[in-house]
Amino acid sequence: MTFVSALPVIWLVLILAAIFFEAMTEKLIAVWCAPAAAVAFVCALLGMQAHEQIAVFIVLTLSGITASRAVCAAVKRSKKHNNDNADIE
Repeated sequence: MTFVSALPVIWLVLILAAIFFEAMTEKLIAVWCAPAAAVAFVCALLGMQAHEQIAVFIVLTLSGITASRAVCAAVKRSKKHNNDNADIE
């Protein structure tokens, strides 16, 4: 079995591992690996090259992490702002 032919199996294992590790933590990091690996798995089934699959996985994972950090920061700012307004009333 070559690396390229093993990639669909690797993506499936990565999906399961990401779900398991996210269940063990509350950091919202591994949760973005599972959907990215699922998309990479579909890319593998469609016959995309290995480097393209890996690029899709990396881009989607980093995009998800970045977006979740931005949303969390906005929610924290919003809660802080609301607390300040509650103190004034």
